[in-house]
Amino acid sequence: MRIMERISGLTSKIISKLSIKQFVDINELPLFKTPNYMFRLKYWLGALVAAAFIWEVITGLFLLLNYYPSNPYAQTEYLISKIPFGAPILYSHLYGAYFMIALAYVHLFRNYFDGAYKRPRQLLWVVGIALFAITLGTAFTGYSLPADILGADADGVAQGIVAGAPGGALINTILFGNGLSVDMYTRLLGWHIILTALLGALVGVHFLLFEQYGIMPSKKVMDKAPAVYPKEEWENFNPWFPRNFLYTLQLTLMVWALILIIPNVVINIPNIPTSISPLFSPAPLVSPSGVLPPGTPAFPPWFFLFLYKALDFLQPGGAPYLPFIASILAGLLPVLYLVLLPLLDRSEHVSHEKRMLFSGVGILFITYLMQLSVWGVVAAGVTESFSTQVGVMLPPILITFGSLYLIPRALDSKKGERTLTLKNAGLLIAVFLVIVGTIHTAMNNQLIYLIGIIVPLVFSVALCSHRHARMLLAWFVTAILTYAVQVVAWFGTGSGSGQPYPSEMGILIPPAIFAAAALYIVPSIVRRSNSGINVSRLGLVVAGAVVLFVLGLTSGSLALYPPTYLLGIAIPFILAFLLYRRGFPDEAGTEAKEETHPGLMSYNLAMFFLILLFVIAAGILVLMIRLPVTGTASTYWGVGSGIILLIFSYALSLYGYLYFPQENDEFRVKNPPKRGVNVLVHSVSGSSDEIESDKAVESTSQSGNITFED
Repeated sequence: MRIMERISGLTSKIISKLSIKQFVDINELPLFKTPNYMFRLKYWLGALVAAAFIWEVITGLFLLLNYYPSNPYAQTEYLISKIPFGAPILYSHLYGAYFMIALAYVHLFRNYFDGAYKRPRQLLWVVGIALFAITLGTAFTGYSLPADILGADADGVAQGIVAGAPGGALINTILFGNGLSVDMYTRLLGWHIILTALLGALVGVHFLLFEQYGIMPSKKVMDKAPAVYPKEEWENFNPWFPRNFLYTLQLTLMVWALILIIPNVVINIPNIPTSISPLFSPAPLVSPSGVLPPGTPAFPPWFFLFLYKALDFLQPGGAPYLPFIASILAGLLPVLYLVLLPLLDRSEHVSHEKRMLFSGVGILFITYLMQLSVWGVVAAGVTESFSTQVGVMLPPILITFGSLYLIPRALDSKKGERTLTLKNAGLLIAVFLVIVGTIHTAMNNQLIYLIGIIVPLVFSVALCSHRHARMLLAWFVTAILTYAVQVVAWFGTGSGSGQPYPSEMGILIPPAIFAAAALYIVPSIVRRSNSGINVSRLGLVVAGAVVLFVLGLTSGSLALYPPTYLLGIAIPFILAFLLYRRGFPDEAGTEAKEETHPGLMSYNLAMFFLILLFVIAAGILVLMIRLPVTGTASTYWGVGSGIILLIFSYALSLYGYLYFPQENDEFRVKNPPKRGVNVLVHSVSGSSDEIESDKAVESTSQSGNITFED
C-alpha cells in the first residue's frame, strides 16, 4: 500500500511540474464550466464527432503525400502493399469518415429531440446543419479518390444528378473536369481538400458558439428555453482545465481506438457475404475496368443509400423522376426543414412531450432514413411504383403520431381508469385500416414494411417514457447478447444447421421470454429499498420457467443441445442483474438525489489497475515491434495501436475517478432565466456578459457577444 501511495505522490508532483498553468491559465479563457452530471457520453457527442474529424485530418495528410491523380487506383494498391503502415492508415481513414457521419447523425437527432435549436442556440444549430451537409460532401469526394469500381459508379450517378440542374454541364465541368480521368481525380482531390478546410473553419465557429452557451442542461434542471445556466450557478462548476480537458482527451482516445481497431479487424474476417462487403469493406474493390464478383451490387456509400433508392421512385403517372428532382425531394428539402426549424418551432418548451408535432417529424426522419437505406440494399436499382411508395411510407406516419398520442395517456392513466374514448378508438381503427390496406405492399416488402412499424413505435415509447424506453432497450440488448452466445455455442458444436423447425424455435423463443422475465423479477431482488422478494413476481417467473421447460422438451431442443438451451435461460438473468446493479431507474421521472462517491473500488486498487494497464500497453507494444509494417499483415499494427489507445483512454477514466468529485449535481435551477430576462453569455474577450433571451435574429457586437433581436 505504501508503494502505491509513493507512486501516487510522485505522479502528482510530475503532473504539477508539467502543468500547463506554468505557461498559460486556460481557466481564464471564456470556456464552459461543466457540472458533474454532464460527464456522461450523451452530453459529449459533439466532442466524439470532433475527435473523428481530427483523426481524418491527421491520416488525410499522410495519404495526401502518397496520392497521385494520374494513376489513383494503382497508387492506392501500392500504398496498401508497399508503403509502411499504409494499409492501417488508409483503412482507418475510411472508417474514421464512417464514424464521423454516424456520430453526426446521433448528435443531430439528440439535439433535435432535446430542443437544442431553441434560443439562444439558433445560430449554433444552423452552423451544425451546415457542418453535417459539408461532411457528407467531403466524404463523397474522398470515397471517390481510390478510383475503384464503386467510386467510379458513384461519380457517374453524381454527374447524372448534376446534369439535370440548371447549368448542369458547367457545374459538372467545375466539379468533375473535362472528362479525362486525371482531370477528374485532380479536381476531386482539390474539392476534398477545400471542403475539409471549410469544415475545419466551421468547426472552429461551432466550438466558439458552443462555448458561449455551454452544454444544454438536462430537462430535470431546465425544461424551458432559454436553457442556459445563470452566472451564479455556472461559476460553481468544474473549470475547463483539467477536468474538461482530460475527459475530452479520454473520449478522443476512445474514438481513435475504435477507428483503428474495427476496420483492421474487419479486413481480416474471411467469407464476408458479397451483398454486404461493398458497403463496409475497408479496402477498395476492383478497378473500374474490372468485374465485380457475381451477386455484388454496385452500391453507393452507405450514407447515400437513401438517396440512391429515391432515384428509383416513380411518379403517380408511372414516369420516373428526374435525378435532380428526386435528389431535391429526398435530400435538399429535409435539410431546409432542419435549417428553418428554429423559426418553425418558436415555443419555449424543450421537452419532447410538449413538442409532439416536431418530435413526430423527427421520428419519421429516422424511420424513412432507415427504410430507404435498407430498401436500397435489398432492392438495388429496382423501380418502385407510387402505390408501393405509399404502402411503405404511410403506415409510419399514423403509427408515429398515434403512438405519441396514445402512449402518454396509457402510461398516465391510473389502474382501473383506462377507458377507450371515441377519439382513441377512431385513431386505432385508422391505423388498422391503413395496415390492412397496405398488406399487399407488406407481403412484397416485408423487411422494409416492418422497419416502418417497429422504428416509429420504439422511438415513440422512448420519447414518451424514459423508464419504459430503458426497459425496452435493456430487453433488446439482453436478448441479442444471449442470441450471440447461443449462436457461437450452437454452430461451434456443429449442430446449428439442418435441424427441424420446432427445435430451432425451441432455442430462439426462450431468451426473449426469459429476458423480459428477468427484467421483471430482478429489480425486486437487488433493489436496496425492498426488504424482500415480490412473491407474485417470483410465482409468475417460476410458472414461465415451467412452461419454457415443457416447450424445450416438446420441441426437442433441450434434448438436442442442452448447453445452448440453458444459456438462453441463464444469460438473461445475469445481464438483468448487472443492469440493475449499475443503477437502473426505479420510477419514471424520479428526481435526482444527491449521491456520494460511488466507491466502486478503493484508491489503492485503482492505482494498481493504472499501473497494470501501462504494463499491458508496454507488452502489446513489444509484440507489435515484431510485426510487418507493410501489406495486409500491417493491419495488426492498427489493431495493436487501437488497443493501446483504448488502454490509455480507460487509464484517464480511472484517473478522473480518483481525483475528481463524483457527486450528482443535477438539480433544478432555483431561478431559471425566463423570456425577456438577461441570460449569461461568455464573451470572447473573457468576461461574462448578458443577452436578452427573447431575441430571434442574430447580430454580433464588436466585443464578440452574440445577441438576438426580434
